[in-house]
Amino acid sequence: MVGRSFAGVLLVVLGVALLLIELTGVGGVAVVLLGGLAFLATFLATRSYGFLVPGGILTGFGTALVLEDVGVVTDVALLGLGGGFLLIPVVQLLARTPREGGWWWPFIPGGILTGLGLLEYLRGSAAGLVLPGLLIIIGLVFLLSAALRRPDVAVPADEQVDGAPVLPSLPTSDTPAPPSPSAGTAHEAGTRGPDAR
Repeated sequence: MVGRSFAGVLLVVLGVALLLIELTGVGGVAVVLLGGLAFLATFLATRSYGFLVPGGILTGFGTALVLEDVGVVTDVALLGLGGGFLLIPVVQLLARTPREGGWWWPFIPGGILTGLGLLEYLRGSAAGLVLPGLLIIIGLVFLLSAALRRPDVAVPADEQVDGAPVLPSLPTSDTPAPPSPSAGTAHEAGTRGPDAR
């Protein structure tokens, strides 16, 4: 029931958006943005990671295409694509969905594409600011990853001495070794003597 209701709302929203595109004269590139938003809406409804990845990429790339189409900016397609990758972990964090160990992977292609997009967009003296900016962003990503890492399992207090965990003790040379079974039988045979047949 929920699936049909969600599908109905999604189709109505897409239809209205396409109608507005037709009436306002925005080019067909807006379909890319609408597709991305549809994938993001589906992710928020289902919490399925498979919808988040195309949703983020298409939303970022589609936004750049629409901005170029209406003449707001130029040469930002690569920048929008990188922003789409960066949108994936951001939406995942904001939606507070469970994250697997490699949830941060979109930062790598997103950072590279965003850096290249900035270089393409700036193409001037300001391009020298891109490398320091990228280093700051990558450093912040590492700091965020370290802050979100789970702490190690704590050792119970009764197994600690002065705050340090107690390690199991190993046998030393002073500790007598337990008698082996063969030694016991030899001893018994010696006490019985040759006449104990």
